[in-house]
Amino acid sequence: MRVARPFVETIDPPAGGAGFPSAAFESNQVHSLADWATVSGGNRNHVEGSCDYGFIGGGQFNRMRGDANWSAISGELGNFIGTNSNVSAIGGGVSNTVQRFAGLAAIVGGQNNRIFNGATGAAIGGGVDNSIFGGLATIADGPDNSVSLNARFASISGGASNWIGEDAAAAHIGGGSGNEIDFAARRAFVGGGEANLILSRASHATVSGGLSNQIGLGASLATIAGGWENEITTGADTATISGGRQNRILAGYGSIGGGQLNEITGYNSTVAGGLHNRSSGPGATIPGGQNNQANGYCSFAAGVQATAQHEGAFVWADAYTADPVGTEFASTAPRQFLIRVAGGVGIGHNAPNAPLHVVGGPDANLAGGGTLVLGAVSGLNMAIDGNEIQARNNSAASPLFLNAGGGNVSIGTATANARLRVVNATCDGEVWSNSSDRHLKEGFEPVDAKSVLEMVAALPLSRWNYTNAPGNRHIGPMAQDFQAAFGVGSDDKHIATVDADGVALAAIQALHALVKAQAADLNALKQELAELRLAVKAGQ
Repeated sequence: MRVARPFVETIDPPAGGAGFPSAAFESNQVHSLADWATVSGGNRNHVEGSCDYGFIGGGQFNRMRGDANWSAISGELGNFIGTNSNVSAIGGGVSNTVQRFAGLAAIVGGQNNRIFNGATGAAIGGGVDNSIFGGLATIADGPDNSVSLNARFASISGGASNWIGEDAAAAHIGGGSGNEIDFAARRAFVGGGEANLILSRASHATVSGGLSNQIGLGASLATIAGGWENEITTGADTATISGGRQNRILAGYGSIGGGQLNEITGYNSTVAGGLHNRSSGPGATIPGGQNNQANGYCSFAAGVQATAQHEGAFVWADAYTADPVGTEFASTAPRQFLIRVAGGVGIGHNAPNAPLHVVGGPDANLAGGGTLVLGAVSGLNMAIDGNEIQARNNSAASPLFLNAGGGNVSIGTATANARLRVVNATCDGEVWSNSSDRHLKEGFEPVDAKSVLEMVAALPLSRWNYTNAPGNRHIGPMAQDFQAAFGVGSDDKHIATVDADGVALAAIQALHALVKAQAADLNALKQELAELRLAVKAGQ
């Protein structure tokens, strides 16, 4: 404990002299100039000089120096009130001392307690070896506590070896041991604990308890609630450490809730707890976890080895065992929202089986709904529900563009080797190509092309338009008639192009056979006609 001791008035017994009887202090004595002074009992108690109205109640070797008017020593052994310490009092105890010019001072009891020169209005309640060097300070109890010069209204409630430095007005130590409030740390407070330190000019700073915690130079209004070896460094005003071990704040208005080896270097930053977390960005936040860093302005990092390196970045990293120690999951640009979770993200679902698994929401329709909506519902947006994707524009239908700027699209297959590929059928943007690979087919049967031709001839054909496109006219059969005639396709509501092509090819083959037979007949007739002409010519 640091103690600055000023000049101390001696308390050796006088060798006799004017105003004292020649018995040389073998009994109680009151100096002849000490008007209305009293020694009520005891042995070898002395009121010296002109100590008017002085009072010693009893005990032994108690002394009161000149001009300590209206002062009192109740009794016990070897207590002393010095010159000009008017209206001072020692209630009892052993070898307690009020030095000169310490008026209105009081020591209630205990042993070897001292109020030093000029410490007017100081008070010590008891204990052992407590010292006050400045006026209007108080030590309630305990051993070896000390309040330095000019620390007006400072107080130590108890404990051992606690110290309040010079000019630390209204500072207070509640108890504990080895706690210190340094020079000019006015209105600072240490509640208790051990070896806690508030350094110079850290006014209104607080260490509530714990062990070896420290608030640095000029760190006014800083607070350490408890824990072990926590530190708020020089100039880190209004910073707070709630507890934990070896946490450190180097910038003002930061807050560490607890944990171990966490550090803040950015103003207004927060680390709630965890281990080895670092927050350097102003207004950055780490709620806990391990080895996280929030270095960007108002950034957020949580989990394990998450690094929010940029302004406004939000980074959450799970304890991914595939990453070696020291491998961080870090932002790469401002205002990113990054999540690394090997178990997936569930929204409305607590057992995700994909990196993002969303459950819930009404069916998508033009007016709203959907499990996921991309875009503003008052403008262009796309809604996705359990089995539907819908493009909308302010409650109206909108075109849905897939890779409009380039690239291929595949549906039902991982191979996108055409502008659009649906399983095995492809479209290059101009021509649709149905899949017709022999190896994808089975159940082969011969086709009666003649019968197909006859059915095509009998198939009703008409002009028509679709109800949703009245201006677009078409020619063709109805799916019901096509299904009834040929018995192919998945239902009687659709005509597959492969079936229409097959029927056309069968009819063409039948026509080809018919034309070929007719050509043979025609050739025979021509031959017969030629022979008839020759016969007629020969008979002439």
